[in-house]
Formats: sequence, structure tokens, C-alpha cells
Amino acid sequence: MARKQSILAADPVVMPNGQKLSLPDFLSWAKSLDHDTPPQHGSAVACVVAGILSECFPCTGGPIDGASPGPVCGWTFSEVFGPKGGNVTFTPGQMEMNATANNEVPAALKSVAIPTLNAITFQTTFTEFPGATGSGFSQYEFYLMTGGVSRVLALVMVDTGILTLTVGPSAGADTYSAPWTPNNGTHTIHITVSAGGVPTLYIDGILVPLTFLGNGALFTGLPANTVSAFFSSGPTFPQTAVISEIFITSGVLPPTTTFCC
Repeated sequence: MARKQSILAADPVVMPNGQKLSLPDFLSWAKSLDHDTPPQHGSAVACVVAGILSECFPCTGGPIDGASPGPVCGWTFSEVFGPKGGNVTFTPGQMEMNATANNEVPAALKSVAIPTLNAITFQTTFTEFPGATGSGFSQYEFYLMTGGVSRVLALVMVDTGILTLTVGPSAGADTYSAPWTPNNGTHTIHITVSAGGVPTLYIDGILVPLTFLGNGALFTGLPANTVSAFFSSGPTFPQTAVISEIFITSGVLPPTTTFCC
């Protein structure tokens, strides 16, 4: 009779999809199936690896600004829309967008190979500037550009409670609008784009209906294969807003997805 091979605690368990888990992580996964509960937080199966970008800002550095653009911690200060002032600093777990005077727009850009903006998921968490909302001075902008500058995803959130989301060809993209609630707080933005190029937006886990405004939006100056953030603040200074994570991955994932740092 053949002897069964024993499993040692140090041995990885190979899942049907080829993923290797430690024995504690495998047991956590198995327990979640029996009890209809999520795997234990912190285990290897409690998060999803973002295949295109997983940015949780692990390093310390900066400031970067127009005079000393970097790169620092993998990011470069951006003036693609002209010199707007401000600076960006890094501490573990966050990228700090620092505005020190009126009309400053601290901005940072990172090179990332983004093959397409169809069938994709983008998620970011940021904390607003602490000043009064509703003036229209504070804006939070994120841009994704594919190779060849052929397609763009652009999110612009204004502290008046209106945002625009633009997705499609860099010349002729579709633009949508939606409401949001600025409150000086922290927000998780989760955007998916279907294989057919249709976006879906969630803010803090809540589905936000998009209103189609039209197409024809034109984006120039943004480098190919990049993700960038531009934050403007007002009317009091100095102020700092914080980005704590940015994830980009292929596929349409739900807003409940926890990404691995």
C-alpha cells in the first residue's frame, strides 16, 4: 500500500490555480469557506495583487518641486500644465501634496506601463485639504495614460461637490459628471472600465451614477505610460493633502477588493 506523504508546517500548499500559500494562510482560506467569513486579515489570501501598479508609498523623501523635480521614491514633480508651485514629500504610507501659497498645484508623476484602459480597475485613497470646502479652489485630479498617449482616464474632483470622469481616446474621449461630498475627509475612489470602455465609479464603496456629458475631450502634454496626481488648494495656506495608495490592475474588480501593498 502506498504511503501518504505528510505535509510539514513549512511546506507551501499549491492551490489549483498554481498559487502557493503557507499552511496558516491555507487554513485561514479553508476556514473562510466553512464559515462564510473572509480570510484572516493580513493573510496572503486576504488581498489581491494589483498587476499594473501597487503603490503604498513605503519610503521617505523629498521635497520635490519645480526646481528639484526628482525622481524621489519613484515619483517626479510634474509641470506638464505649466509651473504651478507647491511641493511633494514622502513619509511611509503617504505622498503629501503641499500647497504653500494661493493657486499652487503640487503634482507628481510616475512611469507605469499601462497597456490598455479597457477591462481595467483603478483605485486610490486620498485625504482632502483641511480648508473650507465649497469655494472651488481645492481640486483633486488623477490621470492615467497608456503607451503612445493613445488613451486616457482622467478624474477631476472639485470641492464644490462636482466631479468629471473622462475615459477613452486622448483625442475624443467620453466625459461624464457626478456628484460627490467634500468634507475634508478621506475617500477611496474605485473606478472600473469595461471591455467596451464604459466606466463605473464608486466612492467610499457606494456606487455613484454617472451622467454622460459628451465626447471630444482632448488631452495633450501628459506623457505616455504614466499615472499622475495634481492637487490644488485654497483659499488658506499652507495646506497638505495626502494620497495613501494607488492601485491599477487588469480586469473589472468589485469595490470590496482589498489590494496588497
